[in-house]
Amino acid sequence: MQSRQGLMTEAVAAVNDFWFDVLAFRVLRAPKAVGNIASRRISDRACISVRLSSFPIGFQPRWEITAEEWRNCKRNIAARRAPGEQTG
Repeated sequence: MQSRQGLMTEAVAAVNDFWFDVLAFRVLRAPKAVGNIASRRISDRACISVRLSSFPIGFQPRWEITAEEWRNCKRNIAARRAPGEQTG
């Protein structure tokens, strides 16, 4: 059964907030299986972009977001919310 409640997107946002605001890290890198489409969609919603990294076996994707990118993403998400929509 497929759920569209947005719970993982909310969880990712909470983790990102903790990572950047509490732990004060500058970059978050999220490893994931390239073929995991659902995981990729969650990353897309959380503005975690794919960047290519060079390894001895060739280029491999990695998902990464900086603190500045995350803060900009949160502002953009908030600006798109409908009036009266719950913000968490």
